[in-house]
Amino acid sequence: MTLKQKTKNALMTLLLTAYAVLLVVYSVEIANDVRSAVYRCINVIIPSLFAFMAVSQLIMKSGAYIYISKPFKPIAWLMKLPYELTFVFLMSNLAGYPIGASMLSELADSGSIDKKSASRLLCSCFNGGPAFFCSVVGAAVFGSVRTGIIVYLSIFAANFLLAAVLNRVFPIKYSGKEKKFCFRSEMLFDSVAEAGESLFKICGMILIFQTFLTLLRNMLLDNFFASQNIKALTFSFAEITNLSELQGQPFRFLPIVTAAGAFGGICIIMQIKSVVRNRFFLLPFICARIFCAVLAALICKILNTYFGIKSISVAIEPDFIVNLNNFLPSLCLIMMIFLIVLKKRLAFSRKV
Repeated sequence: MTLKQKTKNALMTLLLTAYAVLLVVYSVEIANDVRSAVYRCINVIIPSLFAFMAVSQLIMKSGAYIYISKPFKPIAWLMKLPYELTFVFLMSNLAGYPIGASMLSELADSGSIDKKSASRLLCSCFNGGPAFFCSVVGAAVFGSVRTGIIVYLSIFAANFLLAAVLNRVFPIKYSGKEKKFCFRSEMLFDSVAEAGESLFKICGMILIFQTFLTLLRNMLLDNFFASQNIKALTFSFAEITNLSELQGQPFRFLPIVTAAGAFGGICIIMQIKSVVRNRFFLLPFICARIFCAVLAALICKILNTYFGIKSISVAIEPDFIVNLNNFLPSLCLIMMIFLIVLKKRLAFSRKV
């Protein structure tokens, strides 16, 4: 073992030990924040993402995405994208951040696209979806759904322009042109199992990342910022839901809010990594999201100048209520996923 490797191992051991000690020191604060993160996963993440992930997996496995993409050939032509992949781009920009990574992973596993093409497509197949930006950002923070639409359209336009440029410089290689629609019952079970497995990883990443944020808040950054809005914006680049903590309808920060939405946050990137695993490289994706954040902020500034509003006469305070009615359905869903995965593994062991 080289000196460099020994030094790296020693440093990692020291950091992990310090992290473990801090988990004990701030155990109360971490327990409270992780509990909130668990509620967020059960009441928001699982109900909102599971159906999209399962259905998108089923569409990709069956080959239905080819036929769904046909009406969107003009959009594919503008982006210099094989028209069969238009559905992937549109769905990933409508359904939520991890959906694009999930669909591209399926394409890479089936051999329809190579790893480099999947890595480049992921750069633009990444968005929070209109529901998140219209409700959480637009209505709750700024008191204007129109503002949320402007934020979403700015990110979508940035993704579109990025794809149009990247696909012309680095053409996407698609080898699934001969694939035909074929639905089998086991595809449904596989899609549900894979969606459940991906969701467990995503929720696990959210929980572990919450501990890092809690330590940062309590150790270093709680008294560092001059205002609550600056603090919320800074933390939103780590975890995007911190945008909900913005106060007073800060329209002057709207381009920065859009940039945070386009970047997605470090926590989302970790979730993408948990879905992609080692199928393809994420470095181009991270660099592209930084560029896309700047581009989306510029587009937002232009759109807001001509179509946006500057203020709301009556302030609307964000009111987030945990919907406990989602708890039992989410718990049943988790048990169902566990049983499907267990049945799948037992069937595989019998074959072996």
